[in-house]
Amino acid sequence: FSLLSQGLLAMAQLPEGIKPMSLDVTPLSLKDAISYVQAMNHKEDVKTDASYTELVVADIDMHISRVNKLTDALHENTTLTGLQITCSEWPHCGLGDDGAEAVCKSLECNTKLRTLMLNNCKLSSCGGVSIANLLSLGRSLTHLNLDNNNLEAEGVKHIAKALSASASGLRRLDLRGNEIGSLGAVDLAMLIARCSNLQHLGVGFNDLGDEGIFHIADALRTTDHLQSLDISDNKITQAGCYVIANILNMNNSLQHFDMSGNDASGDSDVFLASALTSAKSLTRLEARKCRIDQDGAFALAEALERNKTLTHVDLRDNDIDEQAMKRLVLALKFNRTLLHFSVYDAAEGHSLQHLLDHSCSRNRSDMAHLQPVTNSVPLTHAQLVKRLAWDVSLVRGWLEKLQLPSVIPIFTHYGVDGERLLSLGLQDLRDMQVEPRDVRVGLMDAIAAVKARLQQLIRIEAGGGVVAPAAKVAEVSDTELRMRELGNPKKDNHPARLRAQCTAAVKRSPLASLKKELEQLTAEEEIASQAASQAPSVARSTTTTSTPRLLSRPASASTTR
Repeated sequence: FSLLSQGLLAMAQLPEGIKPMSLDVTPLSLKDAISYVQAMNHKEDVKTDASYTELVVADIDMHISRVNKLTDALHENTTLTGLQITCSEWPHCGLGDDGAEAVCKSLECNTKLRTLMLNNCKLSSCGGVSIANLLSLGRSLTHLNLDNNNLEAEGVKHIAKALSASASGLRRLDLRGNEIGSLGAVDLAMLIARCSNLQHLGVGFNDLGDEGIFHIADALRTTDHLQSLDISDNKITQAGCYVIANILNMNNSLQHFDMSGNDASGDSDVFLASALTSAKSLTRLEARKCRIDQDGAFALAEALERNKTLTHVDLRDNDIDEQAMKRLVLALKFNRTLLHFSVYDAAEGHSLQHLLDHSCSRNRSDMAHLQPVTNSVPLTHAQLVKRLAWDVSLVRGWLEKLQLPSVIPIFTHYGVDGERLLSLGLQDLRDMQVEPRDVRVGLMDAIAAVKARLQQLIRIEAGGGVVAPAAKVAEVSDTELRMRELGNPKKDNHPARLRAQCTAAVKRSPLASLKKELEQLTAEEEIASQAASQAPSVARSTTTTSTPRLLSRPASASTTR
């Protein structure tokens, strides 16, 4: 029914076999609509009309006389499974505590009600008592939504006791915007611990604070049934975020977590990101307006390289700069599960956000076609360590090439080898007192590049190519990788054979840099032949024991045909 002047009274979701009636072009008054509901319930010749299952009353001026007419109709209807009453923000609109009491009493005879939604109905703690009395009857509600009322801690206390005392089958409870406070969080914790069927809890905008999140965290440590938790905009500070990190690290059931609008600045964002590395079930993370900075973004990038469960991440409206964005873009090259990742709004048209969307689009395409990706799946830490068999001296040489002499004594003191190098994070570098911050950031970029090169080398090896020794990983050039991807046979050190391999590669590749490599090898072949004519034995000995030369791209190489 479309009420053109006073709001909407809608009935939907008919039982199987019942066709919906279309009256959306007929303007009805609220009185006529309620009368029609009453007539439906008393109409014996058309029994199907009384089988509508959901009633939605939205933006209605709920004067007490009209509430009484509505409750009379509800009292006579026993087939209703869903009731939603939503009032507008206008001062004269609102169900109020008296209206809530009347509605709850009219539903006492209904044993089929599954969904009850009283949004923005101007309920106080007294209204919470009326709802608790209905719940204490053992009705099999599965969804209770009381968003944007004023239940406070007292009203939530009665509701929590009623749900805990009865064998409640409630699966979803929404209590956003009810001024519950840290005192009400104690009853929420009891509710989580005792209602084993509860899967979703929404308690955003309730000023829970750090003390409130402590109580909820205690309940989550001993339960494994809650799948979705919304604690957004609860004035949680860094101390509370440390507790949140423990929740994500220890809980094995949470799939959707919303912590937007809280303060995760300082080191707390790094701890949160580290917890995501070991998160076992989390698929959706919302952390908008959490003051996540560059360090937190870098730590999150490390976590995304290893995490295999997250599919949706929302980091909009944080303090993430362009350098941290580039690190996130690099991390998504190795992540094959993320389907949506937002750092900027799409309307802003940020170029790096476009790159993130491109990686997510690739993952969505892979999942849509159900194509298992084998060559690009991120390798485990053990696999990377096995490939990078660096000792402390090789790590020291790597730092010298990066022109970071100040870091060499620190890494030597802590005995950083290849295995430790791949596991380093920003927090580890801070603990090792690597200063300044730019050096830490540069090191993390270099470590990420080593991981990327290892992934590429092992993918080539899996395809039948040749892989350089682990100690040479940092020295392998892009030209060498292209040569291997072109399907080169196993190389040896003889210049003539190297020349033949490069000639074949040039015919298949349009890159002029390969041609220059061919010219260099031709010159080396001439020098080797001259040396062989002068000292044959020495030449043979040298040819047998030398190591393969690593091809490198000339600095001024052209990429035209």
